[in-house]
Amino acid sequence: MSETADSQIIILTAGVRVSPGMSREDVLSINAEIVIFCTEKGKAQNELQKRIWNSWYP
Repeated sequence: MSETADSQIIILTAGVRVSPGMSREDVLSINAEIVIFCTEKGKAQNELQKRIWNSWYP
């Protein structure tokens, strides 16, 4: 995550491909969940890093 700390835009290349029987809406829904998970994880890690930094360097 430190590589993207000062980034204004991050391109996340994650998701599923369309499988037989899936609609584009199905794929969009699954991929949206992946993006939400990754961004929330990034926010949580960022908050944890801030807390650790502040505890070491008050």
